[in-house]
Amino acid sequence: MGAIGGDIGIVVNTLACDGEGNFYTVSYGNGFANQPGMVFTFTLDNISSPKRVTNNGYFNNYIQALEVNPNNGLLYWASYYDTSTETQEKYKGVLFEIDPKTGEVTNLGDFQTELTSLCIPEKHTGGHWYDPTDEIASMELSAEQLRLLQGAKQQLSATILPWTVRDRTVTWISSDEAVATVDPDGVVTAVGDGQCTITATSNLNAAVTDNCQVEVESVHSSVEGVLEDMGGNVRFFSWNLENDRFWTPGVVTNVPSPIGAAVYDAENDKMYIRDNDWVKMHEVDAATGNIVKSSGSSWYSVDDLTALQLFGTVETPQVVGVAGADVYKPCAPISNSFGSTWRLPTRTYTGGSNLVAITSMGQAVNEEGVNCDLLYAMDNAGYLWAIWYDGEEISYNYMNTELSQMELVFPQKGGLHCCSMVADEDGVLYFSYYNGAGNDLYRLRYDPAEDIYRVHLLGNFGEGNYPACLTLAKRNDAAQGEGGFSVPVAPAMRAEAVTRTEEDVAREALLDSKDALAQDVRPAAAEAAEPQEAPVGGLDAVQAGMVQEAREALRLPAELLHVGHETQCNGKAGTLTITADEETTNGLITLEYDATKLTLTEASGKALLNSFHEEAGCLTFGYANQEAIPAGSVLATVTFTAEAGTEAEFAVTTLENNEDYPGKVEHITVTVPEHDYIVSVVPATCEAGGYTLYTCRNCGESYKDHLTDALGHDWSAWTETREPTCTEAGQEFRTCARCCETETRVVEATGHTYRVDVVAPTCETDGYTLHTCELCGYNYRDQVQKATGHSYSEWTVTKEATCTEAGEETRTCASCNETETRSVAAKGHTLKDTVVAATCTTEGYTLHECTVCGYSYRDTVTPALGHQWGQWTVEQEADCFHDGKETRTCATCSETESRIVPANDGNCPSKDFQDLDCTRWYHEGVDFALDQGFMVGMGDGRFLPNGELTRGQLMTILYRMAGEPEAAETTPFADVKMDQYYGQAIAWAAENGIAKGITDTRFAPNTAVTREQLVTFLFRYAQFSHEDVKGVCDLTEFADHKAVSDFACEPMAWAVDTGILTGMDGLLNPKGDATRAQIATMLLRYFVAF
Repeated sequence: MGAIGGDIGIVVNTLACDGEGNFYTVSYGNGFANQPGMVFTFTLDNISSPKRVTNNGYFNNYIQALEVNPNNGLLYWASYYDTSTETQEKYKGVLFEIDPKTGEVTNLGDFQTELTSLCIPEKHTGGHWYDPTDEIASMELSAEQLRLLQGAKQQLSATILPWTVRDRTVTWISSDEAVATVDPDGVVTAVGDGQCTITATSNLNAAVTDNCQVEVESVHSSVEGVLEDMGGNVRFFSWNLENDRFWTPGVVTNVPSPIGAAVYDAENDKMYIRDNDWVKMHEVDAATGNIVKSSGSSWYSVDDLTALQLFGTVETPQVVGVAGADVYKPCAPISNSFGSTWRLPTRTYTGGSNLVAITSMGQAVNEEGVNCDLLYAMDNAGYLWAIWYDGEEISYNYMNTELSQMELVFPQKGGLHCCSMVADEDGVLYFSYYNGAGNDLYRLRYDPAEDIYRVHLLGNFGEGNYPACLTLAKRNDAAQGEGGFSVPVAPAMRAEAVTRTEEDVAREALLDSKDALAQDVRPAAAEAAEPQEAPVGGLDAVQAGMVQEAREALRLPAELLHVGHETQCNGKAGTLTITADEETTNGLITLEYDATKLTLTEASGKALLNSFHEEAGCLTFGYANQEAIPAGSVLATVTFTAEAGTEAEFAVTTLENNEDYPGKVEHITVTVPEHDYIVSVVPATCEAGGYTLYTCRNCGESYKDHLTDALGHDWSAWTETREPTCTEAGQEFRTCARCCETETRVVEATGHTYRVDVVAPTCETDGYTLHTCELCGYNYRDQVQKATGHSYSEWTVTKEATCTEAGEETRTCASCNETETRSVAAKGHTLKDTVVAATCTTEGYTLHECTVCGYSYRDTVTPALGHQWGQWTVEQEADCFHDGKETRTCATCSETESRIVPANDGNCPSKDFQDLDCTRWYHEGVDFALDQGFMVGMGDGRFLPNGELTRGQLMTILYRMAGEPEAAETTPFADVKMDQYYGQAIAWAAENGIAKGITDTRFAPNTAVTREQLVTFLFRYAQFSHEDVKGVCDLTEFADHKAVSDFACEPMAWAVDTGILTGMDGLLNPKGDATRAQIATMLLRYFVAF
């Protein structure tokens, strides 16, 4: 087992770690002295010298599990081992508890199940760590923040600890479902632009929650470009990223495939496509897909192109390309390719070896205040390079993107990375990335808070559809852009111009292949018993990181080379074919020959990158390929011409890192032979004459003689295939009886057969003669007569004009009855002026009022006079329980104003009596009875609140409540004298049925009144006053309800039901004497109720 610090040095089969960085492991053993299984411990600092924890060996030759108990620091070791014999297969498991400090081992028991791992949770408060609990220690969501595009989904999960919590389910909720929704399983769906919070709440304890902040962004843009589809068609495409799931195919072009790059020049509205077959740049008609014109010579290989917006004009369009780490200086799209380049230090700053895409970001001012073309380039490490071009030089800076964290491989196809990039009006970048099977589409948006470009994978163009070259990105019509984007403000660096050479191309190919392979290819050497030495120049040397061997691979070893040849006659070509006998990636070869005998006419390399240099009879050929070239593959063909009979010698050698020649590989002698003809007689046909053909066996050159004329066709009669119409020609054909060739000719259109109709003119329309074809319906007009014009009547008012609104008049044409309407101007107001004087509360003004429509307005405003108030007059005195009232009157307008005097004890009637306690329960009732004059004191400044109430006193109180009306002059009761204070009251009560005597002739005026008598008299008084006295209360809730006399049952129920009587401690006490305080309180309750 290897580790950061080195090797442990023993064979182990399980591992555990405590919270302090101590690791524990079990060495493999059979349990005997020759190979004991023991527990060891180590840290990362002493990994190569583990210390033994246990002294005895144990069986552990099969499945093992080891864990540290976080609750007590002890080790638990589950050893499941093989105890099989020759005749019986058998396994056994033992669970050990080990003290890592003392090495003491305790056998906890056997088990029969294969345990592959142990998990010991941390103990919660109270009980055992494995006991179910309702106490939640923590909740944590799988993500604290999500950034999603509209329509995207993301799974959230909630972890509740400890694992022994009985109910670990949660309820999910979104703070704004217009931004994002969440389903019961925690799946978040992005709905619309904005931010919201997704909250998970424990179903066991609602106080336990955790949140995830979600930011949703919509794509409101479309991209356009050119791609090569899986059928090999080079076609335009568009993709509405807001509404469409798939890209939309456009017209197919006649540009040869494969293609390398494409650029759209917005200034000229022109599309340019570079093919990788003819290696030329083509201007293409976007409507038809046809090539308009092409460059006159081969266009240099570039990974991506963009058009300049500031320094590229309609008259002089300019494009910029990238290849390797170079930015090509601008040139015209249809030209002889680029000149020199600017080289960016990508490896120094980002670790990238190539710029794979470039796009224009419009115009921007550099740090020197100069207006520039701003370009963004992407390197194959996932970084963006901002490039300012001022018309002569460039400055640059680089920016981080989330692509740099994704470890993309950036493979090549046909020597190109097949990537491209465009930007929309908001500076949002769209990057087409070639993944080896097709192009993925990424969206990059700058996050100024974190100073990084955020990345979203939008989708892909489908397997086999590559390269997908982006040429335009734009907001959709309905989208509202932000109208600008952030440009990096860090100091920019200057780039130096360089001349790009073929050696640069070869070197970059090697470095680029190394980068791609290091990320994409995994070595198989790990499975071999012994490491194998990689062949020089092979993929393994680059992959394994052997830099020196990779450099040496720049030569072609002698044993990898084979040269073949063929010749042609009489000054024709002799061709050498150079073939690899073993795998190779790159090399340099020289061919020496006699330039006086031979003329080099063509040299063609078959690798990804090839370079030829010819001088004074020596041809130097260099090649480089990202992938290994298999043995037997042709590396190059070289063609020479010479006169017939010429004998020439070729010497082929290798050149090792520009050192001395190591020796000849092969010497080839070539002789150009004379012609050796084969004679063939070709008979004449219907269209071609006959001849005798002489063809050289050696070189294929030929000539003809004995020419004869063509026979001519033997045509059949004409047969119609399409009938002619009025406007379209028909078609007919005939066939040759000898060669079966078909000839087609056009049958002229028949022409129209017209019907003539004369249409008379009207008031508004011209008259004409209409000619209509009776066969096809085509028509035309002539002999036009001008419209006659309307004959209108006089104007008639249809809507009267008012002061503010226009009226309307109409007139009618006598010929066609058409009606014309015109507006009549509004009349304006007729105003009457009235002066209104100011009052105490209102302003004075002059009123201008229209006598026609009533419209009015005011001016000449004078302020209100204000009230002239008199003194406050008391209308009602305030007491302990009731507010008082004061009023005052204006001397000018007689308006009255009132104000409330808050309740206070300044006028408390009870204060005049020394035996009344204003804090007792009866205070408000007594104040009420005294204030209303229903009751008076008993003399000597006493009220006697707890004193008994006599029958005569109660009749006097009720008589006062009734307003002391006139009563009979006598009573039927002998014990009632009319000159007594209660005489008139008892006479009134007896007359109106409120009170009766205890006998027909005796009233007993000085006898105390019981509580049920008091209620009965009050009940009769209510009847006398025509109040609703129906009682529905059930008196059984009072323990002494049976003590109520029959005459008092209904009055008592009525009193309880209306709240006049509430009882005392659950008792009615009907036979108890009524006190003066009680009657005062009951009077107040009576007046409240009625």
